[in-house]
Amino acid sequence: MKKNKNHLSAFTERLNNPKISYLEIQQRKNFISKLKSFNLNNATALSISCGDGIWDYLALTNGTGINRIVATDIVQNPVKEEGIIALNNIGYWDFVKVEVDNKLPFKDNNFDVVYHQDVIEHTRKPYLSISEQYRVLRPGGGIFVGTPNIFRPANIVKSLLGRLRFPVCIGGNVEIGDYVHEQEFHEYQLQILMEEAGFINVTIDYVFLGLVSPNIMIKDFPKGGFGKTFAHFLVGSGFKE
Repeated sequence: MKKNKNHLSAFTERLNNPKISYLEIQQRKNFISKLKSFNLNNATALSISCGDGIWDYLALTNGTGINRIVATDIVQNPVKEEGIIALNNIGYWDFVKVEVDNKLPFKDNNFDVVYHQDVIEHTRKPYLSISEQYRVLRPGGGIFVGTPNIFRPANIVKSLLGRLRFPVCIGGNVEIGDYVHEQEFHEYQLQILMEEAGFINVTIDYVFLGLVSPNIMIKDFPKGGFGKTFAHFLVGSGFKE
């Protein structure tokens, strides 16, 4: 018998959750820092698969230069009403439903920045996804792509046990449905994917070396050797010429 799915929480609850994982703490820090490094001003952002809306809230409230966001997801708006109100109280926020593994319903050269966390691994057509994001960015615009590292410690154990397979369902909720990882990426694969789509000055950052479930952190932002290779999370960034 299938277990009943929980409802997606409001991001306001997630922001104040005292049991937040070390991984998410570092993801938030990296996200804000990277957006600030883009040197945006009065910018319009495209948020891919916004989920509960927490990343949009962080983008609007931390001096990133973003004050207007168009958010997407493959389901009807999953952000709770209180979240929508909170987002529009601090900037402009709108939602557009998009189709799975399809072209984006936006004009060319339309956004200053595009970002997503834990999204690219859920698509069967990652090149189409990234190339569409390139298309809708204005020249000089930046991209932020956050995704789990296929070589993270938990996956190494699964591989040794013969249990690392894709696609794999990792959970889900009522509003969005099953969370299925269609594939995962190594740092070089992510870099090549972004470069093939046309992005320049592509860099990869590494977030959190440790074990997520017991919330054990060894390094927050590993920079070399063992730590970098086996980081839990990868962040690719680059620019459109």
